Amino acid sequence: MEKYIVYKKKFKVCDYDDDTIKIDFEESKIKDNGNVKKETIEEKNKKKHIGGKEADGTKRANRRNITKKGQFSKKLFIEYRYKELYLSFPIHVMASVLDLNIDNIIDEYELSYKNFNDNFVEEITQHINEQLKEYEEKIKEHVNILKQTTDINNKVSENREQLKTLNEKIESTRQLLQTERDRLETEAGHCKDLEVEVNKLQDMVNKNQMELTQVSKESKKSMQKLKKEIDLFKNGVKKFEQYLQLSMNIENNNEQFAVVTVSMKNTKNRSNYNIVIEDNNNDYKIIDIAPRDEKASKATELYYQTKDIQGMLAFLYMTKE
Repeated sequence: MEKYIVYKKKFKVCDYDDDTIKIDFEESKIKDNGNVKKETIEEKNKKKHIGGKEADGTKRANRRNITKKGQFSKKLFIEYRYKELYLSFPIHVMASVLDLNIDNIIDEYELSYKNFNDNFVEEITQHINEQLKEYEEKIKEHVNILKQTTDINNKVSENREQLKTLNEKIESTRQLLQTERDRLETEAGHCKDLEVEVNKLQDMVNKNQMELTQVSKESKKSMQKLKKEIDLFKNGVKKFEQYLQLSMNIENNNEQFAVVTVSMKNTKNRSNYNIVIEDNNNDYKIIDIAPRDEKASKATELYYQTKDIQGMLAFLYMTKE
């Protein structure tokens, strides 16, 4: 297997096409028999017979054309990493082109690579172990926290369910209270209306009570007066009967009205009448006079003109036919 060597930042690509890559060699440190020798670009060009002037007389650049069809056609790679140029060539090509001691470079490179690799592996292993230990502690802590969080979440879920149940009960109770409140407000409105009606009725009752009291007082006075007048009238009638040969019958239908029936006979003038009178608090009303003749009509007309019941009776008794 053919070996390769990679040089970093030692070449600059000036131009390239499908067949040719043009590069410039920069100043670099090259080992010569174990000693470090600085080789300038001009010395390197002279050593490799590169230089001279261009056709126009200007100094030719330290440029070398590498043709892919030539000795580099099999293994030639250009890689760009982090904006830095890498060229990979076969080792025997680099040895012939750059005149380097490739074996020393390879030994140093392999030793350096081995030391670097061992140190790197050890450092990485130690770092990984530390990280694993730290991760294990963090995992344990996280597991404990996760367990506590799980317990807390379970309690929170349980409390959330209880809170949901309580909220449902509170909402149901609130709806019931709102319904009851609406009903009470409606009842309160009815009560206010009833209170107004009661006040009105109470006023009416008080007014009617006062009127009834007044009427009762007046009725009692009227009844007392009526009884006195009836008694006086009875006494007068009795005396008048004795004188006129009258017969009288008085009927009390109620406390306010009385019906008086008077029968008169006068043998001298042949007067014989039956008179029915209604007494309403000294307001006499002729109910009937029999027989109904011209004298009875005149007596009735005379009574309504004078309101004198005794005069009417005297007219009937004394007037001749």
